[in-house]
Amino acid sequence: MKVLPVLALAFALGLGSVSSLRAEDAPAETPKAAKPAKGRALTGVWGKMGSLTPEQKQQIGTLHKQALLDKKKIDDKEQSDILALLTPEQKAEYDKLNDEATTAKKKTSKTSGGGKAGEAETPATQPADGGM
Repeated sequence: MKVLPVLALAFALGLGSVSSLRAEDAPAETPKAAKPAKGRALTGVWGKMGSLTPEQKQQIGTLHKQALLDKKKIDDKEQSDILALLTPEQKAEYDKLNDEATTAKKKTSKTSGGGKAGEAETPATQPADGGM
């Protein structure tokens, strides 16, 4: 999918603007670790960086949240466009397979304690032939 590299580039450019903050712009004393947007912890390397200012943490959290929303919109549009191509019989087959996949995922989630925190459920869209 060619959209992912574009999103990655857009995200990197957004972070470039965050990193352009100069040291003298940062407050002399950084208060206790401020939480990013809506109290969520930063993910990946960002959460391990002790040198980030509270403002940077908030900005990174906001950028990450927006990127997730953008990805969801792209995924939703892709699914909508694909479903528009299907015949009524194919849509019925898709609905049946998707319901089965959702049911299986819920059963797995209940027995394993669930997936990652905040992970959105997405319908199974993988065709039977593996997408090729």
